[in-house]
Amino acid sequence: SHFTFELTLPTSSDKIEAVSKALDEVIQSMKTFNPVDDLEKIKTKYLLNSNTSMKQNNTWVNFLITPYKKDDIDLFLNKEKIIKALRVESIRQATSIILQGTSKIRTIIKSKAENN
Repeated sequence: SHFTFELTLPTSSDKIEAVSKALDEVIQSMKTFNPVDDLEKIKTKYLLNSNTSMKQNNTWVNFLITPYKKDDIDLFLNKEKIIKALRVESIRQATSIILQGTSKIRTIIKSKAENN
C-alpha cells in the first residue's frame, strides 16, 4: 500500500532542522498513540466540520476540482457512515501498518515560493 501525508508549516529556512526534528518526534509518538479517550470527540468534531464545509459548498468545490479514484468516491459518498464505524482497534491496525515495519517516511522541505 501507498500512503501520502502532507503537512505544510510556515517556517524560515534557518528553522528547518528544528521543525523536522519536532515532526519526527510527533510521528514517533503516533506509534504509541492511544485514541481510546478522544476517539468519540474526534469523530464528532470531524463530522461537524465536514457538515459545515458541505453547507458552505467547500466540500463540493473540492470534490469538483480534485481527481478521485473509485475508492475515494465511495469514501466521499459514505463518509459519515465510515467515520461513525471507526473503532480504536481499526486505528491501531492502521497506525501499525503505516508507521511500522517496512514503511518509510520522507520529509520534503519546500521554500515558500514552491508552496505558492
